[in-house]
Amino acid sequence: MEESLEPIPDSSILKIPRSIRKTKEETYTPQLDSKVPAYACEVEEASLPYSRQSISTGPINLAKKEDPYTPQLVSIGPHHRGKSELTDMEQKKGGYKKSFFRRISTEKQEEILSYIRDNDGRIRAFFLGSTAQIKKCEFESMILLDAIFIIELFVRNYEETSDLMLRVPATKSGLSVDLQLLENQLPFSVIEDIYKLSILSPTFMDLAFRFFSSTDISFCSLPDPTVKIKHFTDSRRSVMLKGYKKCCMMRTGKIVDLPSAAKLRRSGVKFERSEEKCLLNIRFEDRLFPWLNCERAELKIPNLVLYENTEKLLLNLMALEQCVYPDDALVSSYIELINSLINTKKDVDLLVDEEIISNFLGDFASVANMFNRLSSEIRKRDSIYYGICEDLKSTIRIVATVSGKPLYVGSLIL
Repeated sequence: MEESLEPIPDSSILKIPRSIRKTKEETYTPQLDSKVPAYACEVEEASLPYSRQSISTGPINLAKKEDPYTPQLVSIGPHHRGKSELTDMEQKKGGYKKSFFRRISTEKQEEILSYIRDNDGRIRAFFLGSTAQIKKCEFESMILLDAIFIIELFVRNYEETSDLMLRVPATKSGLSVDLQLLENQLPFSVIEDIYKLSILSPTFMDLAFRFFSSTDISFCSLPDPTVKIKHFTDSRRSVMLKGYKKCCMMRTGKIVDLPSAAKLRRSGVKFERSEEKCLLNIRFEDRLFPWLNCERAELKIPNLVLYENTEKLLLNLMALEQCVYPDDALVSSYIELINSLINTKKDVDLLVDEEIISNFLGDFASVANMFNRLSSEIRKRDSIYYGICEDLKSTIRIVATVSGKPLYVGSLIL
């Protein structure tokens, strides 16, 4: 029987319900291309293994060797603890803890340990009861080791220290992606509290931004300071939504039968790169030329950079929205619209030519396939771009050619 999606508390770090997954019984085994390079640090015993616990899992209907929700280098929290392929990093966490404790006084070390002990119940509550089988000492050891690993990693990145995990681009990028996966999280507030007990400046958010932005140009700004961040996956979504301009007259509904970008172009719609910083600020403009009794339709879309990890990160954001923001699934609406515009590599070619898409994935067919896969994971629901899509469809009427430029005659804008 398929699970029902029940409301999930805002602050939770959850396990994604199976009903979101397309292939419920499929199990993925991560395929690591190479081991994490060794680096100079002291190593202590790895923590005890933990069973597969909460922290969300997402749609799995992807033609990939690896599960897009499973970390490839480092496990954070209880969900992926104890996996054999991540053992090397568990040992390195011990070295990071020793290094971090050498930075601070014994008194501050005791304050951190006391904080975790005193807040055991509150921290467990973030995981919706899924840590009930983990003993108190083991749970507190996990939180301490994982939180300090993240803090020390960010501090080393900020200080630009000689650490092979940060100097090897593939490893640093892999760590950055792993720390943004929905199943691989600790509560942001807990890590930040531990950081504040030991270091005063810069802020933990500044450290996090500097780390993530160093591996991903689309992580281009700090999250909105008025938004309470739940964890790093939520932080990524907050950055993506920053500056989003919601129209007070917005119409919502399901996107149906929107012609692809190439078909819209043939019908006279002009595609133009918008200078908006927020990807979601897509605008449709209808320009009237009264002396010609004509109109020209323009669809303005901000630049989207596509690279190796884009699909994995977007899948995790979509999974987060389906579990935590089902009535505010803005990223999913964006993916659905872009996918509606892209059916074949010809559509991608058009959007790349207009600098709407910056493609670092390789051939254009790969981009089309990626969006088709992403869209297959979206539950059909009302879209924030419904009005734009309806206007586009209503605009496609009689096309006249004047001076070689496509213009509309008698265009109907509802």
